[in-house]
Amino acid sequence: MLSYRHGFHAGNFADVIKHAAIAYLLDLIAAKPKPFMVLDTHAGIGRYDLASVEAFKTGEARTGIERIWSERHTMPPELNPYFATLEALNPGRDQLLFYPGSPLIAKQALGPDDRMILIERHPEDAQALARLFQHDRQVRVEEADGWTALKARLPPVPRRGLVLIDPPFEEQGEFDRLLQGLQEGYRRFATGVFVAWYPIKDERAVDQFKAGLQQSGVEKILCFECRIAKPEAVKGVWGPGLHGTGMIIINPTWPFADQFAPAAHWLTGKLARGPGAKADLTWIVP
Repeated sequence: MLSYRHGFHAGNFADVIKHAAIAYLLDLIAAKPKPFMVLDTHAGIGRYDLASVEAFKTGEARTGIERIWSERHTMPPELNPYFATLEALNPGRDQLLFYPGSPLIAKQALGPDDRMILIERHPEDAQALARLFQHDRQVRVEEADGWTALKARLPPVPRRGLVLIDPPFEEQGEFDRLLQGLQEGYRRFATGVFVAWYPIKDERAVDQFKAGLQQSGVEKILCFECRIAKPEAVKGVWGPGLHGTGMIIINPTWPFADQFAPAAHWLTGKLARGPGAKADLTWIVP
């Protein structure tokens, strides 16, 4: 199935929280003077037009990035890498026109010796992504299945880097697939930093996924979750019960877990849509 198009959801609350965390994590990785590689298994098109028909139809950016753009001057410093990418795409603008996907956020962190592989399965999106990076020798774009890439592209050269797994969750069994993908990737690249995103709609499914991680044999697992409201407060607004966003971070670069917590709470407070909004960063212990 290839029906999912992220243009309808670009810049929503889940994007904001996810991309802010990725930007800071990459900033920590890039601070060390050793080359690294980024593998993005579900890359999308890389840049989104917030004035497009798709974005206008859902209006999700209005309750996401547009809600905090005007408050960027009071934000915690851990959000600087994220907002730097936004400002580079929208120089001098009071109103956002473009929103960066994870490829552009990662590109902002790359040094001259670093590289990035972007995987996108949708033919049209892969072509758009290739056009965006057509003159960039550090970036390779492949039209392929992201799950297969975890086997084909790991371990990387150099053996240092971040693997981003950001599936659309439009098919049945995505949590099982994500668990298997993390296990496979970790088996091949146990020293790498893995970031896996998931939606928080069904709390029971999320709990089962995290229980599976406890038994997976994977070590150093940080669970970062933000809920913007109680489940019943958002049904029929952003989708069927989407009230939170979650990330599994394996081998998070020190001191991400401690330093990003204030930013997580700040973002959740700004994006809250009712009672029950909260942010949690907890370790999954086998």
